[in-house]
Amino acid sequence: NLMHSKSTLTKTSYSLLYVNELLIKLLPKNAQQEDLFLLYEKLLRDINLNENLELTLRRFELDMLDTMGYGFDYEYDINNNEPIDIDSSYRFVSERGFRKSKNATFLGKDIINLKNRNLQDVPLKELKEITKKAITLGFINKVHFISCNVMLPIVSKMIPRSTNIENPISHKY
Repeated sequence: NLMHSKSTLTKTSYSLLYVNELLIKLLPKNAQQEDLFLLYEKLLRDINLNENLELTLRRFELDMLDTMGYGFDYEYDINNNEPIDIDSSYRFVSERGFRKSKNATFLGKDIINLKNRNLQDVPLKELKEITKKAITLGFINKVHFISCNVMLPIVSKMIPRSTNIENPISHKY
């Protein structure tokens, strides 16, 4: 946890290593991502200006997720498509957004602050949990994408040309 580290240099170093690892693991090899480069550049400027490191990282994570297509809906309840009510409680559902829930502690006003990147007004514990879930889903999607793209050519070479493409399992091997 960066909040308990006494050394600013250590916090910053680990934070930059973390961000670099995120980008390496989430981006396809040799991908050109001008928007992500600009986000990264902004992150470095904010860190250099001694902005709140924890919130700077969370802002980068959210912006990165949005840029990469892993973002989520901040405006509507995913169950009923009604606008987020600032006084209601919500639970985060990865890849989708927020769902009203009586047992949740994340309020509609927090979602609006998240959307507007007023992260200083969002409970840090919930903010970290949301970004962690969303990033984990990004890793899962990338692994699934890679495995499908790697396995599909291999599997297609294994299926004889005479096989019914509609139902390749029907072929007797």
